[in-house]
Amino acid sequence: MPFNDPDGQLAAERLVPQLRGSDYEPQSVRNVAYNCFAWAAREFETWMEPPGTASWAFWPADLPTWDTLENYVRAFAQREFAECLDGSLESGYEKIALFVDEGGAPLHAARQLESGRWTSKLGKGIDIEHQLATIDGSPAIGRVAVFMKRVWPGPAPEPPAGLLIAQSLPDAPPSWQ
Repeated sequence: MPFNDPDGQLAAERLVPQLRGSDYEPQSVRNVAYNCFAWAAREFETWMEPPGTASWAFWPADLPTWDTLENYVRAFAQREFAECLDGSLESGYEKIALFVDEGGAPLHAARQLESGRWTSKLGKGIDIEHQLATIDGSPAIGRVAVFMKRVWPGPAPEPPAGLLIAQSLPDAPPSWQ
């Protein structure tokens, strides 16, 4: 069920201009309780990133705390994901896409839905349903570097409604990391 958060949509479209005029759909209000990496892992009560970047964030204790693509791949492997060739819809599997900036640093993660569309949590902003190509290459999102998949774990959680709505200044968009 799409949510109405015009300020959240405006912030999303400012940082990812490709969203304007596309068929993306807002799926939640702004929420600071979780980020894109947590949402890709089906979590909505934690912020997933190495503690070197945020001491209060969740990160697997046995992984190095460096903010690298390799460490994110290892973190998702602990959740039964394995690298795969592409993001095509594959019956019986759930896929994620990990995005990096020009230097190879992780910026974003998106999760594939049963329909073949994707869901993304935009930093402290809204969750959206979208086509993968719509966000791929945006400076705020980066480019897809790795696809991973796991056996379909069942219905995905719905984005939470009304939790910890982020307040920001009109010219201060949410963080996208």
